[in-house]
Amino acid sequence: MTAERQRRRQPTQPSGGQLPTLRQPFFAGMVNLVFYPVSLPLPSLNTMQRICLLLPCLLLLPCLIGCSDGLRTEPVTGIVTFAGAPLKGAVVSFDPVDPNKGSPGSGITDASGRYRLQTLQGQPNAGTTQGEYKVSVTKTEVRGTGRFYPASSGGNPTGSPSEIVETVQITPLKYANFATSGFTATVVRGRNQFDFDLKSDSPN
Repeated sequence: MTAERQRRRQPTQPSGGQLPTLRQPFFAGMVNLVFYPVSLPLPSLNTMQRICLLLPCLLLLPCLIGCSDGLRTEPVTGIVTFAGAPLKGAVVSFDPVDPNKGSPGSGITDASGRYRLQTLQGQPNAGTTQGEYKVSVTKTEVRGTGRFYPASSGGNPTGSPSEIVETVQITPLKYANFATSGFTATVVRGRNQFDFDLKSDSPN
């Protein structure tokens, strides 16, 4: 009985120098590992959530780096008066003395005469970049003339009476020109306020 047990415990030697055949479970596991890598454990849900949250940030990183050296604007505001009264609907424009050291900006005055400057590249009402500027202020209005196009004229395609309108310059033309307005401004870092008073007796 003892000898029989010992023979069972001894490993069977392969005949003819052949290698032993791999057991099916081991062989199947290797095939799955090589040809079916998707069977590997997936990240946990928390890990996937982190990846989903970080991925947009990684995609936006080049843009954020590129914008770090972008346009830095300083707030610019002020009050425009005409003949001593607040001027509503006037266009205030800033033009840099040196185009390489400033960004053109503009703003429209409200009922209190206040404007808030902004550039084409900057955020709304964010002002403009630091530098020396020439300033112009102008206001125009479209008014009816009391005259009407004839129903059959080319200026009245609708066929019904249409009033002829014209654009009227409200402020003196002097202030609409950077070269003749006499207004300048130096935009510095931080908040800037520049008030402009237009005289009604200025020559056009």
